[in-house]
Amino acid sequence: MKRKKAGRNDGREASRGSQPPPFDRRIIERDLLAVKQLLEEKKFGSVDEMNRYLERIGKAGRMPE
Repeated sequence: MKRKKAGRNDGREASRGSQPPPFDRRIIERDLLAVKQLLEEKKFGSVDEMNRYLERIGKAGRMPE
C-alpha cells in the first residue's frame, strides 16, 4: 500500500478537528457598520430603549430592511 506524502497544511487541518472556523474580521466590521447606521437613523430616549431595540433585532435573527 502506497502512502500519500503529507502536505504542509495537513497538520493544521488535523489539529483543528471540529472547531468552528475563525472569525472573519471583514464580516464583523461590515455587520457593525450596518448596526451603527441603523441606530443613527433612530431617535432613542435612553440607552435602555436602544438596548431593547437591539434585543428585538437579535431575536428576529436578521437586520431590518
